[in-house]
Amino acid sequence: MKKIFIFLFIGLCFAPILYADDTLTIQQKEAQEWINKIEQTDSPNLIIEYCTKIIDLDPKCFDAYFGRGFSYYYLGEYKKAKDDYSKAIILNPKDASIYYNRGLVYVRLNEYQKAINDFSKAIRLNPSDVNAYFKRGFVYGKLEEYLKEISDYTKAIQLDPKYADAYYNRGRTYYELGEYEKAKNDYTKAIESNSEHVNAYCNRGFAYKKLGEYQKAVDDFSKAIELNSNLFEAYVGRGKSFYYLDKLQKTIEDYTKAIELDPSDADGYCGRGFYYERLGKYDLAIQDYNTALEINPKSNDAYYNMGCVYYIQNQYDKAIDCWSKAIELNPKDASAYYNRGTAYHNDKKMYKSAIKDFNKAIELNPKYAKAYCNRGLSYNALNLQNLAIRDYTKSLEIDSKLFQPFLNRGKIYVTKGLYDKGIQDLNQAIKLNPDHIDSYYNRALAYYYKTDYDKALQDCDKVLSIDSTDSKALYLKGIIVTKIKKTK
Repeated sequence: MKKIFIFLFIGLCFAPILYADDTLTIQQKEAQEWINKIEQTDSPNLIIEYCTKIIDLDPKCFDAYFGRGFSYYYLGEYKKAKDDYSKAIILNPKDASIYYNRGLVYVRLNEYQKAINDFSKAIRLNPSDVNAYFKRGFVYGKLEEYLKEISDYTKAIQLDPKYADAYYNRGRTYYELGEYEKAKNDYTKAIESNSEHVNAYCNRGFAYKKLGEYQKAVDDFSKAIELNSNLFEAYVGRGKSFYYLDKLQKTIEDYTKAIELDPSDADGYCGRGFYYERLGKYDLAIQDYNTALEINPKSNDAYYNMGCVYYIQNQYDKAIDCWSKAIELNPKDASAYYNRGTAYHNDKKMYKSAIKDFNKAIELNPKYAKAYCNRGLSYNALNLQNLAIRDYTKSLEIDSKLFQPFLNRGKIYVTKGLYDKGIQDLNQAIKLNPDHIDSYYNRALAYYYKTDYDKALQDCDKVLSIDSTDSKALYLKGIIVTKIKKTK
């Protein structure tokens, strides 16, 4: 690292002799002695000291300001670096490299618009400066100006078709924009340019995962781990991919390794807890969520997921408490409101509280089809059937593949004597979920009330073929058989 620093410093600042021998003043001769000392040291602090001596002797020495600014930047003293680069620019306003370097300082100071201005100036002075395009693209990304960011990375790639990091960064931007195929292609280009680009393998793994190519994702994460066995993100990514390949035990193993690498990362415990839950190991899941909360008491995900486990275990009060805490930490978590509302409805029979939570979930996510459906259930429980029908209809407008709204709306239509509408909805419910006995039973009722006893009997028999002990279907079948006998 030090050798790189020295090379850049001398190459940019002190490779040329500053003064012709026959014109040296006494001060310049002394300055030249300090330049000679700079060429013999790799200490940034000494270089700053020597440059300061040169500036004292010759306040118009551009290279001394430039060199001292470079050293300040190297030491992380960015404001001092900025001041020296600014003085160098006054002395030599046509040097593109000064604007570029000051732009780097502004990036460190989070003064992004000033950084863009300097990189743009560097590009105007030197249109082939590939690094200026690259860095300006990076800053555009910080400002969420993604199209400009992509444009600058593209220009950098045009200037240097083997610029691995330009492909990599453009791939990251495409990924953030949800353009996973383009992201994958750019990561591939980065790997072609640098076969040991560990982050490109890791991020291409995430792109493959988004594209549903889980085995390819596993392969990329494995390659990243081969290159860097301590890469936390690669174990997490591979673990998630194993889950979609139905290899849950491998998922747990990868999360465990990630936790070993960084025991202070709450997300690692939270993620492993989620997969323990999928394995039905609820106690281990709760244990991991609690550990996550010890590390990060403000982990919304840990409270949310722990609420789901308690709900599965029929510990409804604890579930509601966890979701309430999740909401307190993140008041914009629509799913937490939805889950708490479901618990209020199903298990506490607190229908007004449930409606209030579903209202909030819908406010946060107007396309939340299941929230409309469940709010419809709560309205129906309060005998507000028209409001319930309205919500079931809205739910189906958003997602016509949900069977529950068809079933629920169909049941209301049957109770209201709108048998044909009820049968139409129940037909759709059965099409979407052929094994749900409630749909057949309610359709049997509709046919019964329409005196279509043969079809009613067929639906009762269908219910009993699924569950031979269903008491409602047995009772209704008995009534239907009696009716049929009387009509003969």
